[in-house]
Amino acid sequence: MEAKGLLSLKDVEGIHADPTNLSEFEKLVLVAEVASSKHEAQEKEEKKSKIRKKANHSIMRSTKRQKLNMGTLPKPQPVLPEEIKKRINAMGGTQEDMVIEKALYRADVKLNNNRLSMPFGQAKEGFLTKEESAHLAKPKENIIVPFIEPSGRYAEMTLGQWDMPKKSGKTSSMYVLKTNWNRVKQANRLEKNDVVQVWSFRVGTEQQLCLALVVVSSSGGNHGGRDGGEAEEDAGTSYKAN
Repeated sequence: MEAKGLLSLKDVEGIHADPTNLSEFEKLVLVAEVASSKHEAQEKEEKKSKIRKKANHSIMRSTKRQKLNMGTLPKPQPVLPEEIKKRINAMGGTQEDMVIEKALYRADVKLNNNRLSMPFGQAKEGFLTKEESAHLAKPKENIIVPFIEPSGRYAEMTLGQWDMPKKSGKTSSMYVLKTNWNRVKQANRLEKNDVVQVWSFRVGTEQQLCLALVVVSSSGGNHGGRDGGEAEEDAGTSYKAN
């Protein structure tokens, strides 16, 4: 017997020992009960599915909001250490701008290399004038720049540009600080994985390019560089822009 629109007796096998011995009415009631139970189970499952979908949707929306908030939060502006700022002011420097922040690689501290690299992709655009950029783009051309070490000592560095061809045919370019880099590195005890910043500023009526190096975090070395007597001696040193 089959109850139209509900279930067949096959659906109640195992629920009743011998459904064939039931009266037609009892069979109908039994089939209806089974159908009702299955319908309730289906409703519960659909309800659970809706709850899960709603929860997943809420999580996705929350994640999107977090990503949006993280992406739209203003990044803190880099700040020059007060001691370096005083040195720049003593030189009559203006237009301080951070060129790059990077961790020192093994190549940056290797004695034979004697240079600090600043890849184009990491360095801030616009810290050079058009004339300076054009000059450095010429083969073997450099710019001599006044330089403030992390210790506060005044020095002179050579700024150059290296263009290295890749197998793809493209060119990878970087700025390099060289000539006196080994002395600066050793005097300020710079090591691999130290995080440093290079700052640019301008001095004099001709707006001469100058640079300063700041140690943000140390991998373990002491960056005092020199003793107090040397620092005091340099503090009284005056700088004259060309």
